[in-house]
Amino acid sequence: MTVGIDLPWTKMINPQLADLQDGKISLKQTPEAIHLNHNGDMHAGVIFSMLEMAGMGVVVMLLGKKADDSLVLIKNISIDFIKPAEGETTFTASLSDDQKGRILDKIAAKEKIVEIVEVVALSKDKVEVASARLTCYIAPKAA
Repeated sequence: MTVGIDLPWTKMINPQLADLQDGKISLKQTPEAIHLNHNGDMHAGVIFSMLEMAGMGVVVMLLGKKADDSLVLIKNISIDFIKPAEGETTFTASLSDDQKGRILDKIAAKEKIVEIVEVVALSKDKVEVASARLTCYIAPKAA
């Protein structure tokens, strides 16, 4: 299943939903020629996009319908590119029970929150190829 908002960029990156649980999302990317760099492995921009989509996606999925009334933005991201991403790669983000509680409590109280989300990218052989630490800003939309 393809995930994401119906935007040209998302369509070009083409993330596939691999797993969705309470507070966890895994997106899969099987690169096509458009996703590759000059070395034949996944382009850093595609890896960035997949890390961001997983990290922010887990927050949006947690919010559910409340996401429609919330502003969910990435403040910053720190990425470690560990190995070339060759072939199918899975990007997984998860939130702890404490994180889920804090986010939902703040949104219910109509308050903003800044939360750190960790994302890991694994090759088909379960070798870590990249990881990221996203700082997410979540707030009620202004009326």
